[in-house]
This record gives sequence, structure tokens and C-alpha cells, in this order.
Amino acid sequence: MAKYDAVHSIFSPDHFFRRLMFLTKQVRIPLLFLTWVQFFHAWDAHCQPSYQMTMDSVGPFLDDVMVNESDEMALLLRSKNPVLWPQSTLTSYVLPFNGSANTAIGFEVSFQPSWPEKFSSSRYESDKALFVYEVQGIFPDGLSGVVCMDMSTGTGWAKRQPWQTSDPAEAVFDPSGNVLALFVVNNYISPLYNYPDSMTLGLYTLGPDGTELSKRGFRLIPPPGYGHTLAYQRSIFFDGEGNAYLLGYFTNFGLGDMSTMPYIAKFDSLWNPLVLKTIIPDGKDAFNEMIFTDDGPLILNYAPNNYTFLNNFKYIKDKNAKVIQFDKDLNPIWAKEYFGENYPYSFAGIKVNPNGSGNLLMTHVTFGAFPMVLTELDSGGSILSQKGYANYQPQIDLLSDGSLLMGSARNFNSDGSTDVQPVIAKTDAQGDIEGCTTYPTCLDVKDWVPEFDTFGVEPYDSIVSLIDLDFEVTPVSFSFSEGCNFPPAPVPDFHFPDTLCLADSARTTDTHNRLANAFEWHLTGPGVDSINTDSFDFSFRFSAAGEYNLKHTVWVLGCAYEFEKTITVLPELEINITPETICPDGPQELTVFSARILREYIWVDGSTGHSLTIDTAGVYSVRASDGFCTASDTAAILFLEDIIGNSNPIETPADTTVCEINLPYLLKIKSGFIDVFSINNDSVFNGEYILDKSGAYLISTEIDGCYFSKTFNLKTSGCVPQIFFPNIFSPNSDGINDEFFPQGNDFEIVSLKIFDRWGGLRYDGAGINAKWSPGKEVAEGAYVYLLEYKNVLTGETGQASGEVVLIR
Repeated sequence: MAKYDAVHSIFSPDHFFRRLMFLTKQVRIPLLFLTWVQFFHAWDAHCQPSYQMTMDSVGPFLDDVMVNESDEMALLLRSKNPVLWPQSTLTSYVLPFNGSANTAIGFEVSFQPSWPEKFSSSRYESDKALFVYEVQGIFPDGLSGVVCMDMSTGTGWAKRQPWQTSDPAEAVFDPSGNVLALFVVNNYISPLYNYPDSMTLGLYTLGPDGTELSKRGFRLIPPPGYGHTLAYQRSIFFDGEGNAYLLGYFTNFGLGDMSTMPYIAKFDSLWNPLVLKTIIPDGKDAFNEMIFTDDGPLILNYAPNNYTFLNNFKYIKDKNAKVIQFDKDLNPIWAKEYFGENYPYSFAGIKVNPNGSGNLLMTHVTFGAFPMVLTELDSGGSILSQKGYANYQPQIDLLSDGSLLMGSARNFNSDGSTDVQPVIAKTDAQGDIEGCTTYPTCLDVKDWVPEFDTFGVEPYDSIVSLIDLDFEVTPVSFSFSEGCNFPPAPVPDFHFPDTLCLADSARTTDTHNRLANAFEWHLTGPGVDSINTDSFDFSFRFSAAGEYNLKHTVWVLGCAYEFEKTITVLPELEINITPETICPDGPQELTVFSARILREYIWVDGSTGHSLTIDTAGVYSVRASDGFCTASDTAAILFLEDIIGNSNPIETPADTTVCEINLPYLLKIKSGFIDVFSINNDSVFNGEYILDKSGAYLISTEIDGCYFSKTFNLKTSGCVPQIFFPNIFSPNSDGINDEFFPQGNDFEIVSLKIFDRWGGLRYDGAGINAKWSPGKEVAEGAYVYLLEYKNVLTGETGQASGEVVLIR
């Protein structure tokens, strides 16, 4: 707020006190309500470069904000939203407004008889305001009319037309200060019939006190073949040279869509038609707003509201705003179309920038909480700059310094909900509001080429006078508070799990897209490429493992903002309890095996460690998680010693020595529990393994996960028999050395001969029983032996000889 000593208001003290004294006398407002504090607040408010004010009362509905040539402002309100069918009386309010945070005092207007009416358009010049009102409902008793009110006193007059109509009137101040009121005559018709009067305009000139000065009628004749037609009048403009321009449109009132054909006309000071043009429809264009530039009239397809009877009166909104600049003879100079991505057109407003540049200021409005774009256009319609606002839906009222007066019928609460609670804002000359945020916008413009036709105008003499309409004015006051309280702008950010498990479902959280003009979720990944625009949050059940990408796009004021996230979907978790058999010499401890790192466990006994110690066989289960996926396993645990008992799990021959020439050696292994073995890390099948050299061989196997081993030793020799003879023996029958024979290994006796020293043969034996056991007749002494033998390792024969001494 500005300080109270900044008093440079355009309101004069005389003007202010004149208004004050009238209100205290005529409408009996207690003087204590009009304190000096309110006076200085009113004075101070016009010094504020910018502000936003919110009405403290919830319920009044804002219809319009307006400003006169002295930058005095006023608000038009009513007690509730309009209804399609009249159900209750609506109260209208006219509220002079000065931007102060204190109470604003105005007028409550009620008509006699009482109808559910509302003000639909307005003009504000000097101290007078001109309002067009319309009765809500399709088949009302009363129709539309014109109210002229002194904004200082609340006094004035009202006129209404005597015909049924579904279309409000249009009224303006003409250059002489009179009121020019234009009504559509008898515009209520059935869609099956065509009333000639439905295309007739009644034009009335009313003096400053409401006196009817003149009246005339015009019948508008649409182009041939346009069917059952209604004519609607939307705007009147005087060019200062005695000429008047009318803007309106024909509606083809046939069954089905009501297509529109806009028209624009130029009349001289005597209301003779000079130029008559229709604009061949391009979709559902209804050009409803007209301003005057240095070049001539400029029209805008403001708020197209065409509907159909067969479509339950559903309003059809054109997507883009369109502008046509004419010269003063209605020749088109340029035509532009303004659009934004996912920014459907609701309505727009346009004015000439008062800074003398010849540029245009245009508001482009869509739906929702962030609807409005303010663009500055050059004189050719190209966009020079643009910025966005939250909430406002202005009729683009400009103050003399180029600041913008805006309003909204709804106020946003901190939780994003809305109330019917008027919000008024005044920008500075740059379009900014102190303490409020403006936003980036992305509107674009393109040329378009309209096509034109013509229509006819002929006099219509059956015009009757307007009827006086009584109304009462009572004082009313509303308080306002200053400050911006809009919710944050939508952003595409969201939270979603980075990693999920197969078949998991997940939903986004912490999204901020509910106030966006549009939004989109785009999921790509294994077997999926889907787009969703129907839900604020995104949810999905992932039926395939792999990498996914989720992209969220929000559109705000024609600009797209994106946020995306990579999501990893893991395959199902697999776990196994190990070992399933407890080995005789192993730990009696169960663990869980998985190809992924496990982080959480819960065993059958409720323990949460990574292992479980057991001392008995039985069935054990565990549930484990890697932090994303969970899996369970159950195992019947056995103690192997209970199975094997005292049995030898590996059976082999005894350690063996073989002749080198008899290698390789076939080792045979047996087991009563398994038939797969390993020898020095080589696999053995069928229990047989060939050894090609001597050495120690480690034989191992696993039985139900338990490890067993045994070493087999194989030796080799050079294949020479080992033969030993005693060098003395004593055959004396004492049982010790009584016989002489060769001893050793790996040979067989072929023959054994004994000779005395003279060469006499004393013994000749053969075979395994060849042994010399001499009797007593054989004398002591030395004897010679000769052995012939067979090498059992090689099969060869050989001889061995030597001496042996016989003693008694």
C-alpha cells in the first residue's frame, strides 16, 4: 500500500464530498461509515501503481470491471451465478471502486417487477454509467433493457423493450452525449419457424434523462440460402466523423448446429448504410468485440457462444482468437490468428495502447486457474511481447497511464479450491502487479485470409417505443483485502519409485498439475507406449521387467514443461535355502542364496538374521527381500549323518604297486549313495578312472551337498623279482632254519639244485615245494645252490646261484 501522504488523486475534493453528502441524505448511509480514514484510503488508492484486492465476502459474482476517462473505476456484481432457467431473483450491485483495502460503498439495484436479471455489458463515461441488463431464463416475462445511472448519486433511468427476446440489447453514448440503444426485435422463435422480425434491429436515441428522441428499425437480410436465421448485435462504434459501425452476426437457426455468419456494417450520420459485409464462417467464429484504431475498425472473435438444441445447449468454443483490421471503408488490411499449444480459446479482449505508439494490447484467456496472456501487438498484429497471469479474466479495461484493470469472479484458496469471491487487480504501465507473479507464455500468431460476402438492410417501420422500467437503489458496502494469494504455478515434477518388482503397481505422488491448462503422461518401455491425459496422477501395473521412461508434460499459458524419470522393473526375486542337507562335519546353519543382494529376512521362527542355526532336521521356511522384491522358500532339511550312518561313502581298492610296464591302472570306485566322483578335479562317471602314473589321487564327491574325499596311492616298480637265500642253515629238527629255499617276491621256482664241493648233486627239486631238508648223513660244510626261476612280472626265466653253509 502507498503511504497516506502520497495524495495526487484525480478525484477532486468537491467531487468526493458531493458524493458523500448525497449518500448521507438520500440513501441514509450513516456518516460514521464515511470516515476520514476512508477518504484518505480512497485518495491514496489512485496513487498506487499496482495492487490486487479480494472481496472479503463470499457469494457476490463479478460480471464486469470498468473505468472511465478519468480513471475512476467501478464493479458490476450480482448475488449469484446466472441460471439457465429463472429460479430466484438476482440482486445486482454497482460498486465504485478505488483500490483501497477498506470498505467500498456502492448501490444495490432492484427492479420492479423483480426479475432474475444481470448486467451483461457496460459503458462508463464521466459520472454516468450505462448498463445493459438481461433477464435470465429462456422464456422470461421481461426482456432486456438499458439502465443509465449517475455514479455519484445512484439516480438515473431505465428502459426496456416490450418484446420477448433471447438476446440482450446494446447501448452506447453517442458523440453528443445521448444514449443510443439497439435492440433485436422479437428474437424469440422456434427452431422450426422463421419470424421475419427476428432479423430486425430497433435503434433508439435517448436523451440524457431517458427521453426518447427518435426510433427507427432495420431489417437485416442475410445472404441467400442461409436458412432460418436470427440476427444478433454485439457492438456499436462512432468514428468521430458522423459515421457509425455495427458488428454482429447471423445465426442459422436450423436443426443441428447453429452456424454463425458475422457481419459488419458502416452507416452515415443519417443511418444510411454505406458498406455491408458478412464474413464467411471459418468454423464457429462470432466476432463480438470492435475497437477503432488509426486505420479503422478492428474486430475480435470474442467468446464464441454458439450452441445447438440437439446438443443440450453445450457451448462450442473455438480454439483460437482471430482479429481482422479494416480500413474505414471496411476493406481488410490484415487478419491474424492467435494460438497456443493446449491453450484452447475461451475469450479475449483488445484495446489500443494509450501510450501513443499505435500498438495494441490484447488479452487471450483460456480456462482454469492460469488462464490469461497479455500480449502487446504492433499495428500489424505481430506479437511484440507477452506475459501471463493467474486467475484473471478481464474485459481489458485500460487506464490513462497504460495500466490494466483486471478482475475475476473466483478467488483461489491456499488448497487450490475456489470460492465465488471477486478479485480485482490493477497493473502498472508495464503490466506487473506488485507482490504478484507473472508467468512465461508461449502464444504464437499466424496469418489467415477471411472471405467476405454481403447482406441487405431495409427499413422497418413497426418499431414501438420502449417501456419505462422502475428500479430502486439502496446503499451497500463491501470490504476488500489486499494481497496475492494464488496457488503456485503448475510444474511437471512428480515422485515415483525408481525401482519396482515385476507385477508391482505404483502411482505417482506429489504432483502439481491440477491447475495446468493441460497435462499428459507418456510411458514407454518393454511392450508399452501409452499416453494418458485423463488423470492428475499416473498409475500402472508393470507386467514385464526392464527399463521404462515416464514423462510428464504440463502446459501452462501455452508453454510446455516436461519432467521424466527412468524406472527399473526387476524380474521376480528367486531365493533358495542352503544347504538343504547338514553335513556331518559342517556347520548346522541355514543361509539364503540369491543372485541379487538381499537386505531383509524373516525366518519361520520370526528371526531376522541372514542365517538360521538349527540342531534338528525338519521343514524350515524364510521370506527375504532385496529392498524391492520379496520371495519365499521352504526346504526340508536333513542331517546327512542320519542317512549315511557308519557306511563308507567312497570305496576303493587298497593302495597298489604295479609294474611300470603294466600302466595305465584302472581304478574302480564304488559308493552306496552316489555314482559321480571327482579325482584331482576330473569328473569320474560309472565309477572307473584310468591312472597312467603313480601318485596320490584325491577322490571326492558330494552327497546332498556334503563333501567327502579319500586318497588312493599307486606305486610302480622296475619289474625285477626280489629273491633272497640264507647263507647258513641248520637242519637239526629244532624248527629253526631246518630247510633251505629261496624267499622273496615276483618269482616262481622252476628248479632248485644243491651240489657239494666236489660237484656231486645232493638235491634236485621243482615248483613251489622245492625245499632242501638234508638228513643227518649229510655232513657239515659248504654247498653250492643253483636256482632256475620264472619272473612273474614279466614271465621270463632266470638263474641264481651261490653258497650256503650247513651246520649241525
